[in-house]
Amino acid sequence: MERLTIHGLKYVSGLSLLRQPGCRGGKVAELTRRLAGSGINLVFLDCPVQSDQSCTACLCLEQEKAEEALVIAREIADTHGLPAPEVLSGVAALTIFPLGQSFSLTARIMASLAGAGLTPIRLGTSLAAVVTLIYEADLESALKAIRKGFNLTGDLSPPDERIRVVQTSRGLRK
Repeated sequence: MERLTIHGLKYVSGLSLLRQPGCRGGKVAELTRRLAGSGINLVFLDCPVQSDQSCTACLCLEQEKAEEALVIAREIADTHGLPAPEVLSGVAALTIFPLGQSFSLTARIMASLAGAGLTPIRLGTSLAAVVTLIYEADLESALKAIRKGFNLTGDLSPPDERIRVVQTSRGLRK
């Protein structure tokens, strides 16, 4: 099988995953609004919209903000009678930029990771990027698997992980 070319690879470690069972729709909006108001940047959000109570909202954030986020999530859970939220620490986000590649890209990413014995915690896709949340301890193995399974254009390699995109309070409405 021909190796696909990817046009960028970025990773960020030192993250936590906040899981809130039963949180969807307006409750997710309330949670994200309160987190933003506290200056907590969301690296990744997986949000259910179904009416099924078993659905879980997953919000990935910087590890140093996890306790503050957990307090906010607990307040919302208590107010709305939701199950207690939980935090998973030691998470990394690996983002792959396909720039118009094949529809098989996500499947090939999953196959590359599986070939290295890895399973993402969460995975999100868009036209611009594929984001996989993995355990931080698996980051080096995941990077090797992606480099082995795909061609990187030019001299691209993961940028310094200290480079982060952070939301600012400009434009937020109270």
